[in-house]
Order: sequence, then structure tokens, then C-alpha cells
Amino acid sequence: MRKLAARQNTEPQRILIVRRSSMGDIVHTMPLLVALRRRFPKAYIAWLVDYRFAEVLEGHKCLDEVITIRRYSGRQPLAVAQEICRVRTQLQQHTFDWTLDPQGLLKSGLMCYLSGAPRRIGFTDDQEASRLFVNERIPTSGDTHAVLRALLMAQYLGCPVEPIEYQFPIGEEAERWVGEFFVENRLTVGGAGGHQNRPVIGLNIGARAIHRLWPAEHFARVGEILQTDLGMQTVLIGSPSEVDMAKKIEQLARVDITSAVGQTTMKKLASVLRRCTVVISSDTGPLHMAVAVGTAVVGLYGAADPNKTGPFGDKHIVLTSSLPCSPCVNKPTCADYPCMRQIKPEAVAEAVANLLQRPASAPSPRSPLPAGEGPGVRS
Repeated sequence: MRKLAARQNTEPQRILIVRRSSMGDIVHTMPLLVALRRRFPKAYIAWLVDYRFAEVLEGHKCLDEVITIRRYSGRQPLAVAQEICRVRTQLQQHTFDWTLDPQGLLKSGLMCYLSGAPRRIGFTDDQEASRLFVNERIPTSGDTHAVLRALLMAQYLGCPVEPIEYQFPIGEEAERWVGEFFVENRLTVGGAGGHQNRPVIGLNIGARAIHRLWPAEHFARVGEILQTDLGMQTVLIGSPSEVDMAKKIEQLARVDITSAVGQTTMKKLASVLRRCTVVISSDTGPLHMAVAVGTAVVGLYGAADPNKTGPFGDKHIVLTSSLPCSPCVNKPTCADYPCMRQIKPEAVAEAVANLLQRPASAPSPRSPLPAGEGPGVRS
């Protein structure tokens, strides 16, 4: 990472991170939190987050407080105004010295301003409205990976960024529940590098954006290959809203696939992901959670841009589409999302097998996304 010079100031006593959502973006920002704690061990560090994602942060050893804000529809202006006033009062009671806005949106910028902190720090490429509320802007590029982008803020503030750590909090209750779930479903914890004969492969079936979903029939087929041809175990992972898709996958598959869909809290989900040897997922929160807890990932990137939000680190494989419109990120121009369908189950199963053949400690080489008829591969 390039070095950035920070404005001189006394060391802060109180720091606020404003990263309201989403799950994946919150996970991407955890290394910033760890770097801040490493540099300022005595500072009081709080994080303002959407109440829906507070569980992701609860119990983090580097945090002193999780401050939540509720989300209301624009058709509820009174509720919005009341919530803003409530949060403003809570923030100003803390008398923060620094407020950091790695999100760079209007809402996050406004919260930075309302905190009353003398130093309010964002990025040069933040939304125009957000820039009105910060008084320091760090140069960055829109092509920077989300984790490295957040760490630019740490570096600017004089924090050592190596080693890059998440320190994702799971907790004993979640670990106990998942341990019982694995025993009940006869899932044995596998390991990369041949440490176990039957690795557990997690199939994360959901995605926040519909154009990032991998087809149910593809998940069913890869489950068949992994279990029948490669002798692995598989477990479906997803939220309550994805129960119907899980049932469809189970009906399509010609093998029995264990399902944890709709049964996990965020911390239980993290524990499931940690026990998997490899997780297969499109660009969505659980993929980045898997990375944070140390699990290797096969990322399915048709619409999403792996350069910005791919699985961070060298132990993963990303499969991409060769279509000229890919990646479209959040502006698809089609209705059937062929970029995701183009990533075939056979290629995904092969990627899983390749990951399992790697020595556990060996980094994988970086390579540009290839062109061609089939999906691209990067590792």
C-alpha cells in the first residue's frame, strides 16, 4: 500500500467509525478497526451501524461500543427525523475526537457531521453530498479493493496495517449450536491439504441482488459432483428468505444435501462458515464473512467486480464470465443474467478440488482475468 501523510494532531481519546451497512461492507471494514486498536490501545472506539447488522460487530475485542441506528422509509419522515435526533444526542454525548466515514454516502456523512467530532475523515471519491460533512478527504481510486480502501484510512492516521486481521467475533453460544448441528447431521470438519478425507463444502445460495444469484440447478449439480464424484460433504447456507430456493435445490439434486438455510443467526452463520473447508458463493455478505473467519472461497463473479469486492487474500479462486457486459456491478441491462449461468458447476467443482490440493500455507498466484468462451478463472 502507498504511504499517506496524515495531518498532525494529538492522539485521539474517542474514535467513531460510521459504517452502517451492509454485512459484506462491514466485514471489509473490520481490518480498519483492528489497525486502529493496534495503534491506539487506550482509545474508546465505537461503531455506528444499522441495527440489522449489529450482531456482526457485537463482542468484537477491538470495540468498546456498538451504536445502532434504525432504518425508516422515506414515507415516514417523522420517524426518520426522530431517529436522527436520537442518534445525534447519543453521539454528541461521547464527544468524539475523530469520526471516520469509510462508507462515503450521504447518510454516513451526515452522521459524521452530527457526531460533532473536530476531525471528520472521508475519501476524495465519496458521493458529492457526503463531502459536505467531512473536513478531511483521503485520495483514493474507485478501483481499489474494499478492504484496501478502508486500510488507506488506517494508514493515513498512522496505523500499522500489517498483518491484516479481522478478528471476527463468533462467541461460545454460536459455536456450541453449530457443533451440535454438525454432529446431528454427521458432518465431519474437513481441512484443506488432505487433513480429512471428506471435507465439508458450504454452498451459500443467496445474494442481496438478484443478478448475483447462481441458478438453483447449478447448485444442485455441483452438490452432486462434490458428493458423488469427489466424495465430499455439502451443506446449504442461506437466510430465512432463501428457504424456498434451498428446497428447490434439494429436490433437484440426486443426492442428500444437508441444509442450514434459515436456521442460523449471523454469528451461527460465521461458525458454520469457519467449519467448512471451502465455501462456494457469489458476491454477498457470507462470502466475505467466510474470508474473515479464514475459510477458502470459490467466488462466483458474473455481475460483480472481483477487483473491488472479490474474496480478499491469496487463498481463494474467483470464476468470472467472459461476456463483454460483465461485470455490470449494480446496473444489469438484461433480464436473465447469463453471466451467472455461464459459470458452470463442473468448473466450480474443479476449482474446489484445486483449492484442496494446495498446501494450506501456500499463497496462490495472481493473474489477470482471462478472455475466452468459458468463464474466466483468477486465483
